[in-house]
Order: sequence, then C-alpha cells, then structure tokens
Amino acid sequence: QNSGTIAEAQQFYDLQSDRIKNILALAAEEISNFLPHTLTRKFNEKYGLDKKNHGIIASPFAAANTPNSGSQFANPYITFNYTYQYYMKKGISRKIVVKEIERLQSAAMKELRNSPELQVEETQAWKEFLTIRGSVDLSLFNIKESYLKNIVEEINASPQQKNLFVSEIILPQLNLFSHKTSCNSHNLVDRYSKLAGCTGTLWNSKSMHTKLQAVPEAGTDMKTIKVLWEHSRNEVYTVQEGSPEALLMQLSDQKICYDLISDAGGYFKEGGNLAIARQMAKVNGNSVVFYNERNEQTETNGTVEVLLCESKTPIPMRSTFLDQCHTTGADVKQKPNAVGLVTIGGNMLLRDLLQAVWRLRGLEKAQRVKFIISKEVESIIRQSLKKNHAESLTTDSTVEKSIAPLSFDDILRFVITNQVKQQGKDNFKALRQELTSVVQSLLLDLLLNNDFSTGEKAKAFAMLEGEWIAEASQSPKDLYGIICHEEESNLVLKQEQEKFIAQINLIFSALPFLEPKGLKKTTALARIQEVCLAHAHSLPAKVLVPLRNMDSDQTVEIEQEMEQEAQTELEVQEHQEREKIELGYISKDVIYLPIERWAKVKVAHMAGQILHGKPMSYWPYFEMKDYCLYDMDLRDFSDAFEGINVSANALEWPKKMPHLSDLKLLGSNRTLLQYVQVINRGQDIIILSHADAALEIKHRPDFDLFMI
Repeated sequence: QNSGTIAEAQQFYDLQSDRIKNILALAAEEISNFLPHTLTRKFNEKYGLDKKNHGIIASPFAAANTPNSGSQFANPYITFNYTYQYYMKKGISRKIVVKEIERLQSAAMKELRNSPELQVEETQAWKEFLTIRGSVDLSLFNIKESYLKNIVEEINASPQQKNLFVSEIILPQLNLFSHKTSCNSHNLVDRYSKLAGCTGTLWNSKSMHTKLQAVPEAGTDMKTIKVLWEHSRNEVYTVQEGSPEALLMQLSDQKICYDLISDAGGYFKEGGNLAIARQMAKVNGNSVVFYNERNEQTETNGTVEVLLCESKTPIPMRSTFLDQCHTTGADVKQKPNAVGLVTIGGNMLLRDLLQAVWRLRGLEKAQRVKFIISKEVESIIRQSLKKNHAESLTTDSTVEKSIAPLSFDDILRFVITNQVKQQGKDNFKALRQELTSVVQSLLLDLLLNNDFSTGEKAKAFAMLEGEWIAEASQSPKDLYGIICHEEESNLVLKQEQEKFIAQINLIFSALPFLEPKGLKKTTALARIQEVCLAHAHSLPAKVLVPLRNMDSDQTVEIEQEMEQEAQTELEVQEHQEREKIELGYISKDVIYLPIERWAKVKVAHMAGQILHGKPMSYWPYFEMKDYCLYDMDLRDFSDAFEGINVSANALEWPKKMPHLSDLKLLGSNRTLLQYVQVINRGQDIIILSHADAALEIKHRPDFDLFMI
C-alpha cells in the first residue's frame, strides 16, 4: 500500500456505484487480509469438514483431525475461502454428490406437493440439479451408478467445475445471521469483584482482563530452553510430509530412534489415532499408547487394543503417540531415558513448543528431545528468519554454497517471533474488548438494579442494546469501504481512549437518571483510563486503521482455529460414555380407547400408578398448572400455564426403581414434545408424547392432532 496514493484511490472509490463499491471493497480485503491468512492454513488442521456431524461447509478445527463441533468462523468471507480451499484440495466426493442429489429430490417432491400443477423441470430443485449433472443427460429421480460416476468425474474435471459446484450447491446452505451477540471472556471477568486462577503456560497475560494480575513463576521457561540448548541443539531432522506410514518409514530410514511422538506440528492426520498407533506398532515392533475416540489412554500391539489401565506391558517395552490435541496436558509415563520426537508447525508459538516437550516429565534428567521439521515448514522458517545459505567455506566463486541445516537456535527464534506477533494482536484485541465492556457493563448494572424503573431500563436498553447485539449482515462497502493504512499504536490508543470517553459522556448526558441511583460517570471514566494505561506498553508498534467493525470477529475466528496452537490449555481428562436411561411408560390394557376415555388426574394421584408401572384402563393427563407446584423451577410460573394439559407419558422417569422426585417434564432424556391434541369438543388441549401421538394417528387419524 502506497500511503501517497491512498487519498486519490479513496476519492476514485467513492465515485463508483454501490455495486462496484461492493466488488472493489471485498476484492481489496481478500487480497490484503483474508487470502494471505487462509492460504497459509492447512486443511484438516486449521479448518475442514465436520464429518461426524455431516458438515459440508468448512468449519474451525481445534487441532489436527479435531473439528470444533457446533462452531463456525465468525466472518462468512473466511468461511467462503476455507470452503473453496477445501474442495479445491480434496475434490467433491461421491458421498457429497449423492447427499446433495437426495436433498434436491426431497426439495423437488415438496415443491410438487405444494404446487401440483408444476412439472419436475419447473421446480427450483431441478434448476440446482442442472448444476450437478452438467452435461450428463438424466432425470432427477432416475440416477444409476454409472451415471453417478460420470457426474462425479465431470464435477472434479477442472477447478472451474468444482468452484461452480461449491458456489451453486454448497455455499447457499451456509447459515447467515442478521445479528450477533457481542460477548467474550472480558465480559465474564468484569462481573466478578474477586478472581483467582492458575495456568502452566502464562504467555499471554497482557491480553487478560486488567483485574487478573498475572504473576509468572520466574525461570520456568528458561530452564527448559537451557536443557534443549544443551542436549537438542543439533537434533533437528527434516522429512517430507505424507501419510503416517510414509512419515514413519522416513524416520526409520534416517535411523531416528524414539519412544514418544509429540505431534505438535500436526503432521500425522490421516486415518485417526488408532490407525496411526497401529502402524507405529508394526513399524517399531512394540506396543503403542494413544488416546482413543473416547479420550481414553489405550494401548495397541498393532492388532488388538486394551485400555492402558488394564495393560501388562512394562513401560520400557512400549512407545507413545500423542496427536496434536494431546500435546498439551497429556501425561503418559515414559521410561527414564526416553527419547521424544516433537514435530514443528508453521504457526507454532514458544508456548506450544514448551508444552510439547513437557510431555517428557524427566526432561531435566535423562530424557531427551529430537525435532522433526517438514520441508514445507523448513521453507517457512527460512523465509521468516531470512536464513537461506551457510557461509561459504571458500573464496572460490565456482564452488556452490551448501544450504545450512536448521538447528534448535532457528526453531527458537522462529517460535519466539511468532509468539511476539500473536501477543501484539491479542493485546490490541483485548484493549478494545475491555474498553467495550466498560460501556456494556453500564447496561447490565442498570438492568440488575431494582432502584431503576421499568421505563428507565427500557430507555437505557434502547440506547445501549447495540453494544451487546450488533448487526451481523452488512455489505462489503460498509465493512471495508475505507482504505486501510498503518498508524503508530500509541496514536491509535489515544484516539480509542478519546472515543470511549466521548461515548461515556454522551450516555450520562442522555440518561441523567444514572448517577442519582448509583452509576457514576467518574467510575466509568476512571476505568477507561485504567484500561488504556494497562495496555500502553504491550501493543504492536503499528496497527491498521480505520479499525474494522469485523476486526474482533476475525480475531475470534483466528482464536478458534488456533485454539490448540496458541491460546487454549487443553486439560486431558478421562471420559466415560453417558449411560442411556430406559424411561418408563404408562400403557393401556386395551387395544384402543376412544378419546372420551382420557381422564384428568392430579399429579400426586398419578404418581402411584407410575411408580407401580401397571397398565391403566384410561389414558391419564394432568394440568400443567398442577405439575408446576411440584417443580421448584416452575412453581412461581404456574398461573402462566392455565388451560394447558400434559399427557402423563410426556413426563420423564426411569423405568427401574422410580421415585416421585424422578418425575420431570422436558427432561434431558425425553424426546422433544411436538404434538398436541384437542379434546372435550375443543375446550382443552393435551401435549402428547411421541408414543401417545403415534397410537392416536394409527387408530383415530380423523381426530384433531397437531404437530407444533
């Protein structure tokens, strides 16, 4: 970016139509920020598909092969990039093509039911199907295996075809939200007057809330670095990235002996932990400890698996594989002189390196570390450190200079550089979040204070709700329509402080009832000053301005995708699968009862039948109002359920040894209640269980049964 032409470029941009502005603004942001970020991240390590939940759109990964299930990238344009990148790399699988065809078949049938006059070729589903089938001539409902093979091949024939499939079929299914809740860890900490905590790797203390006065234990990191410097300085080996089998064979070919692989760099991805551990056992000829899908420490001999707690294998006779997720926090005992291999990632921080080597608890004694670097990561390190060739050992210009091998010195410089950059970004993000929380807290404090009237609370909420609930769907011209340039961070800090001071003054001017009832302007202004002073010496030298409204969102996305490598302490625990509870059910002692045989009962009277589990000659139901009297959480709201009845089978209770206290409505094990039935000639409605509804539908489909 040429600072001398920014004003002229901005003037040209401002003269364009809104359509052109949107195109230019998004293109500029992609080229300068988004693509440089997403193209340097690896799929199935930083992003990928959440296949267990049948995801088809790229989502964040916490570590190699570890999706952040239930989450998505905060910025939809980041999601677009990662989704395109994934399918460009992996292609469109047959499974996804079949799934999308089935989805369109279902959509077409729904359209035809709603509009019987339509032909299949006139439906919206058919139009989307044309993108899938390409030049293959076939109908939506008559797809043979040979045709399917041709479709998959045609879709993957070129990048253009894959892009078209992603653009027309995949990405339109992305859920976009009109608004977003602005809430983060600073909001949580702000609600407490006293806090205490501990962590093993206090590397980002300046990005924490100013209430958290973090005090690191002096010398811990340097002790580890000193040991690595003394014993592992030249123990750096290069491999070509590939399958786990290929990586293990390269280690074998280079005669690299080891007892532990701590895969902090995320090199071992394909197949999952079990397959990798089995392959490792076959190559090394001994049993291997790993974490299974239930997060249990497990041992395999290459064929059979047992829980580690049940294993008879002596510690010196086994190896260990720790996937990227477990290079933090995991504790698997090693022999006193064990040798661990630590893989190095392209975005690794000093914190990650230290965590990975600390899997060897006896590092200060006889245990040792060797470092494994892929050729790709080696290239990244050399570019970052501007380290290309060794000093020439001769003055003869005709002799080619050899490339200097990397050492622990280079790795250390690389991870420290990465960490400093990340700290600067995180600290600036923390500054903005904590300043924002000062304003947000005014609304929370007011809403929780009974001294304020309903009208005062409503007025304050109308003014400040945007601090908590922000608009999430804005056009590129509104988000990125001002050209960025770098400015000194101390100047930006001053501008931010002045902006928030002006906002506090405006709020107390517009809401004069705040101060008389305890919310003091001087307190809020003092917090603004305190936060700015706390961050004055921890920010990066320069930052991009203007500060985007989406800056923090993009950082949240980066936080999510770097959860393992950068910020989250993964505490590894043993988990057990939750036992499924067999629920009780009141059955009838006749095949079918007419609707008049429904009987309203009291919850207390019905309990006896439930506890005995005997069939009944009628189908019991009760008033929701009556049930509320027995539920501590609902007792105060019983009047709100006047006129609503519930089938006894809608309650949850265990089939074995039930007690009156076990009766729960909307319990965690009961299937969601989706049906209501009108009885007593329209005077009452009953909420039914699925089993009750199924019987009614089967035997009396003419009665008034509604799905909600």
